[in-house]
Amino acid sequence: MKPALRVILLLLAGLLLGASLMCLPLMTGALPQGMYPAPPGIPQDETVNPLECALRVAVCIQGDDFAQLSAWVHPEKGVMFTPYSTVDPERDLTFTAADVAGFAFDKRFYLWGLTDAEGAPIQMTALDYIHRYVGGRDYTHAPMASVGNVLKTGNSVENVAEAFPGCVFVELHIPQVDPKLEGLDWSSLKVVFEEYQGRLKVVALIHSEWTI
Repeated sequence: MKPALRVILLLLAGLLLGASLMCLPLMTGALPQGMYPAPPGIPQDETVNPLECALRVAVCIQGDDFAQLSAWVHPEKGVMFTPYSTVDPERDLTFTAADVAGFAFDKRFYLWGLTDAEGAPIQMTALDYIHRYVGGRDYTHAPMASVGNVLKTGNSVENVAEAFPGCVFVELHIPQVDPKLEGLDWSSLKVVFEEYQGRLKVVALIHSEWTI
């Protein structure tokens, strides 16, 4: 075989292999078939179903891709962050899309709320808060998910439906990590969407876990 032809065939094989890899889902078996985030490089489509949108948001969070995450934020209302299930619009912090895009470089400390049990102030940078209360678990591989229904409750009041009337929320739920704890280490991420110009935009990210 001529060297030039061999090079061409190798290039074609590489392109075909790359195309096949781009078609692979990022997760398998955890959620219903077809409900997977788009592989990297595929443009977002916020008109698809809420579960798929929530998974795509989770992919952004897991990868600290705040530029992409900011594209999901509601352009007018921003995104509210709640550390423990109960939404408090008077105290929970809200950030604009531009704020979110700069989270990785924001060195300021914010008061996000109070810790469970101790009641100590949650004073963290945006990046540290994301790592603890939003993406502390890999919700792209959450084994359970629900659209419009709360899957797990603790002692905290679940008021997402009342706090965001007319919105749709997706709960990505991890029932346990360490079997020895018998489910006391469960956690959830609720992604709350509101329609904006025919697309789903994120208005809140609510973290839930077992509380005293």
